[in-house]
This record gives sequence, structure tokens and C-alpha cells, in this order.
Amino acid sequence: MKVILAVVIQDDLENIPDWVRERGSFSSFNLKIIFVADGTPPILCESIKKEIPHSDLMRFETRLGTAEAVNVAMRFAINAKADYLFVYNRCLPVSVDFLPGLIKKLKSLGDRGVLFADIDLNAPKASFHPCLIAVKDIKNTGFVDPLYFEYVADVDWIHKCKASSVPVSFSPVSDFRLTLQSERIDPQPLYYKRRNQLFYLYRTGSFFYLFLIFWISFYEIILCFFTTSLKNPARARASALSLAVMDFFRGKRGQRLLEQKPSSLWRFFCRLLHIDDIRSGNENIQQRISVQVKWNLGDEVMSLPIFEVLKRRFPNFSIKARVNYPQLFLNNPHVDGYLNDPVCPGENIIDAKKEIRGISRIAHLQEFLGVGELPNPKLYLIKGEIEFIRQKWGFQKGSVHVGLTTEAKWFSRRWPRNNWLDLAEHFSRNEKIRLYVLGTDDEPLPYGINTVGQTSVREAALILSQCDLFVGSDSGLVHLALAVGTPVVGLYGPLNPYFLIQARPSFVPLWSEVPCRGCWSDNRMKHPDHCPKIEPDCMTSISSELVIKTCDSLLAARYSFFK
Repeated sequence: MKVILAVVIQDDLENIPDWVRERGSFSSFNLKIIFVADGTPPILCESIKKEIPHSDLMRFETRLGTAEAVNVAMRFAINAKADYLFVYNRCLPVSVDFLPGLIKKLKSLGDRGVLFADIDLNAPKASFHPCLIAVKDIKNTGFVDPLYFEYVADVDWIHKCKASSVPVSFSPVSDFRLTLQSERIDPQPLYYKRRNQLFYLYRTGSFFYLFLIFWISFYEIILCFFTTSLKNPARARASALSLAVMDFFRGKRGQRLLEQKPSSLWRFFCRLLHIDDIRSGNENIQQRISVQVKWNLGDEVMSLPIFEVLKRRFPNFSIKARVNYPQLFLNNPHVDGYLNDPVCPGENIIDAKKEIRGISRIAHLQEFLGVGELPNPKLYLIKGEIEFIRQKWGFQKGSVHVGLTTEAKWFSRRWPRNNWLDLAEHFSRNEKIRLYVLGTDDEPLPYGINTVGQTSVREAALILSQCDLFVGSDSGLVHLALAVGTPVVGLYGPLNPYFLIQARPSFVPLWSEVPCRGCWSDNRMKHPDHCPKIEPDCMTSISSELVIKTCDSLLAARYSFFK
């Protein structure tokens, strides 16, 4: 019997019980411990690896919540072919010694989850009770959607509903509450929770409760709309509930992205009145367009072409950028300035993160702007900057300069460190090559010239512009290198390389032909870091020999001493 013990942690290692630290196996059954780090700082994750070496660890870069953490644990258990999954989310005063009895209780109740309440433990109330789940039950009854792996948020309620046809303590109480205007509302979990509740009840034949939940949803929608005077959080909740019910009747089980509506009716009407004026270039309106990116480095690099086509289409407009990396836009003739102030009502805003980021999603913008194919991103560097960076970092005439980075924001995009060591050692053996290692906070390699954590974004772009080749996993530096015209060998796994980057001679993507490759591009995974593997197959199967051979062939095409 194989049991996965999943411990959900955030930013406090004191929440890890002593029995997790001390015991890695049990005589009665095979126990595997995993940690799901929900936004936990990297330094704490390293402490866990050293302190509890017999465990595995998966980490979210940003905090995604308990539901997503449990979702990852469920997929890990399925992939590991475990019999049971025990989820532990709070530092409760319990011992794992009761697990064999809990599994015995599970068998007597049938293949369903067991809560602490089922074995009469006095556990304090928590947002997610520790519970034991039969893995085959996860696969068979819809706790995890087999196509999209969407987690059913209210596991407590689902278990009680599964216990019998008429649950003793059935009370599908909504978490609806009147909300202050300033409180953050994320309608996405509410949408999945209600949609999957309806699907589960339909699948199990609980038509009375299906009817009841449907009318509770209808009541909540009405209440959201009319008791808070159409405040934005209420509209978001009502939209999530409405779409959940609609998608249930449509049989939709895929990922749903809930669009954010304008924060006021006034802004909505302002946009409605201005849209035709923007199309026609009417000079009677205020000639100002803001492009809002404010996201990751790669996203902001990918947004660069939109400024060029906007300036070409509307030459009399003032085009300003709302960005996190203004250094990318220095000397750009298509950008008139930068903004940090709040958006004004009626201002024409293009959210580049949502509307431009993916090549497959920009057709409607190209039609709107009246332009053809978008140009490739381009940074505008000046000669004085280049001369300064060549002197500072020792670029030499007659040498071949190669840059690489071991970093990637998502763990599932990272190539194994041993492979990077093989590649760096290969370059270091050639006296003609000067190797530059770039990045922000990753552990530097013991080869080449280390610039990790010592450059700004602008300086990194200047260094890349002087390199003859750049090698990196799917990251912002790959986009930055392409934007300064440097040939790139990119290593790709969960994302299709041509999903965000247009094909060009200077871009050589490498990937392995594993069946799960590209899981994020086609929405099989809601987030790339949800991969159940600690080191994803799509990245580990890219051999260092293949990367070395590809790099050598590209350099041999330009330099005779590589032939």
C-alpha cells in the first residue's frame, strides 16, 4: 500500500510537524512525503531540502492558494500510482500513527475521502481540513477533472455529499458575503467551485441537490446585483456564478478566463463613445493612447511591436507606456513617455498582457489597427552605451562571445543544473570563446564571466547585443536576446516555442518529443508549475549532447575554427 503525504506550506517552517521531520517510512505501508510550497521563499525551500532530504518539493513562484496546492498533490499522487493521498495544511497536534486506522476506516466507508470528523478527532476548524483521499476515487468521481485537472475547491462538502444519498449534515452554505469595495475579489475559484459542484451532483445522480444548488446560484446572482448597487466585486461574483451555471448546461469542462469589466459605468460609456473616433483617427478627441504591460520581463519585450504599429497607424497620437521595465523603452522613437498615475475615466487603454502577449490572440488587434504582420520586438541601443559595456565586461576583438542563463521563473521550465555545467564546461575548453553567465539571483556557474545579479535590465540587453550566441531556457532573457538581434538556442518544455515567438533564422528552439510537451500552450495544465514531476520529463529529456551539437553547428556556420 502506497500513501502520499502532502504537506502544504507557505512562509513558515514552524508549521511543519515534528513527525514529518523525523519519519520518512512506516512499517505498515509505504509513505512518500511531498511538500507543496505555496509562494514560499526560495531560501526556505532550500532549508526543507537539506532538513528533510527524503522528501520531494514543488514550489509556486507566487501564492496561488490551498486549492491549487491540493490540485498539485492530487496529480502527484496519480502520477506516482499511489493508493491514498493524505493532505495536511495546518499545524494540528496530530500524529501520523493514526493513518493505518484511518485507511481501515476508509475501506469500511467505501472509496471516498475521510475527514478528521469521521474518526472523532478534535481538530480545530480550518479552511481546509486534513483529509485522506483514495486516489482511484480522485480519478473516477470527478475530484479532479481528468482533462483539465481543475480542483473541486470544497473538498469537505464533496466528501459529505459522497458519504450517502442523503447526507446527515448536508448544508451547501455559500461563502457569499457582502464585501467592501476595497476588498480584493477573485471570481475564478468561485466559478470552478460552483461549476464542478453541479457536474459532481449530476454525475452522482443527486438531482435534488443539483436543483437546490442551481437555485442557490440564481439567488446569489440576484443578490450580488441588487444589494451592493452594482459595485465591481459584486458584478465579478455574479459573472462567475452565471458563467458556471451556463458552462454546466453547455457541458464545458475547460479553462475559463473571466474578463474584468470596466470599474464604472462611466468609463464603459466613455470607451463606447471613443471607439469609432480611434478607428478613424478623429482629431477632435484627446489624442492619447496608453499601452499597459506591467508584467514580467519577457511580456514587456513582446509588447514592443505594438508601439511601432500604433505610431504608424496613429502618427498624431501621444503613445505612452505603463510598464515595469522602462529601460526597455529608452531611445524608442515610437514611445512618447511613461505613466505611473491611475487610469483616468475615458482613457483609451490597451492591456498588452491580455491582448498582445500570444501570437494566436492578436488577430483581432491587427484587424482593428489596420496593420499586417507585426514586426519582431526591437530594442534601440546607442553607440556610447555599447562602448561602455564592452570596456566594463571585457569584450575582445577576435573572440567569440557566448551568453547563457540557467534561470527560468517557473520551475517546470528549468533545465537540470548538471546539464548546464556540461554545456559551460564545453564552451570553457575552447580558448577562443568568452562565456558570459547572466541572470538575477540564481547560483552562478563555476565557468565563464559571472554577471549574475550585477546588471540592470538595460546592461543585460547591452551584454547580449555583443554576444555571438545566447543559450537559455524559456525566460525573459531569451526574448531580450532576440530583441537585440543575437542568435538564440532556446530550451522549451511546457510551452510551445512558437506560441509567443515568431519563427526567424536567429531563433533555434529545442524540445523533446514527450507526449505531455506543450501542456500549458493548449491548456492541459492551468499553470506550468502544476507538473507533478519535480524535474519535468519535457526538460530532463533534452540532452546536453543535443544542445552542444546545436550550438557548435551554429557557431561553425560563422567561424572557421569550429569546423
